[in-house]
Amino acid sequence: MMIRNFINTGALAELDEVYDVEYVFPSHKRVTVDIDKLPLKRSRMHPIDDRRCNLLSRLQHVAVVRKFRRRGDEVGRTLLEFYRSAWGAKWYYICSCLAYFPMWPLYQWHIRYKAGRDEWLMDYIKERNPEVLVYPTVLVGLYVSDIPTHAQCMQKKSLFLMNSWDNPSIKAMASKHPDLLAVWGEQSREDAVNILGMKPESVAICGAAQFEVYKKIPQSSRESFLEKNGLDPRKKTFLYAGSSKGLDEMNHLK
Repeated sequence: MMIRNFINTGALAELDEVYDVEYVFPSHKRVTVDIDKLPLKRSRMHPIDDRRCNLLSRLQHVAVVRKFRRRGDEVGRTLLEFYRSAWGAKWYYICSCLAYFPMWPLYQWHIRYKAGRDEWLMDYIKERNPEVLVYPTVLVGLYVSDIPTHAQCMQKKSLFLMNSWDNPSIKAMASKHPDLLAVWGEQSREDAVNILGMKPESVAICGAAQFEVYKKIPQSSRESFLEKNGLDPRKKTFLYAGSSKGLDEMNHLK
């Protein structure tokens, strides 16, 4: 997703012209692209500890439940119902128990103690000595807990680039926030402050990287597109772009 939305669109190309940039990719099953074929000057693969990532993912789940239970409003209740459906009732119940005091600080300490630090990432930061670590993210995943924590520990700056419109409104961070979160627009800026809990001065509006493609001249006209798909140009047509494979999109359409 990040390769498609930030690298293949050329959204990060200007960085290479101004800065000495090295791209780091996780050795993970979700990275199916041949990295060597990407138009990058320098890249490196990061070996991933799946056990450690699973531990941090569990901690983030509990942080999500804790945050939206504390909201106590309709938004919070709706999101909790969404996560209960997505995770299953058993794991959601466990998260709910762990989200309350005194279980939450104890569980935080336990998971962080078991997970430990990402030694590869720490050694990498020491070796490369970067001015800033830039992370395109959906605000969950392999690096969302490690980068702000490790960067601050080593007196480096961290910048997160929001990947999707709902990132600040439905997510929670189980550790430190980045120094700066770049969001799409004013609504996502408000969500980052009011829902995610970022400080206003730590959020910047920069637009949506994956929508840069719409600046290109279309290869076909609206009329030819409708004709190709057997649609009446005199009628209004709604295009449902879909959401994710985990949802019943055919039922939405019906």
